[in-house]
Amino acid sequence: MDEDIRWSITDPLGNKIVLKTSTFNEHIIGDHGNKDGEYRKMLEPSAQLVLASPSAIINDGSRKIYYDLIALE
Repeated sequence: MDEDIRWSITDPLGNKIVLKTSTFNEHIIGDHGNKDGEYRKMLEPSAQLVLASPSAIINDGSRKIYYDLIALE
């Protein structure tokens, strides 16, 4: 059974990055207070842009870290 996918993008290295709805709801939003959760929802499009077109990608061995400068409210 396929899990519900919230969105999927490909980074500049050709890696597919997937955000599952359950991860979004339980960890990105659910692990935080209501005010912080709403702020994180607002940041979702910025996160997608950074992952799709970062200024730098650092490989620390076990994971990739995506960097960019963005303006936030």
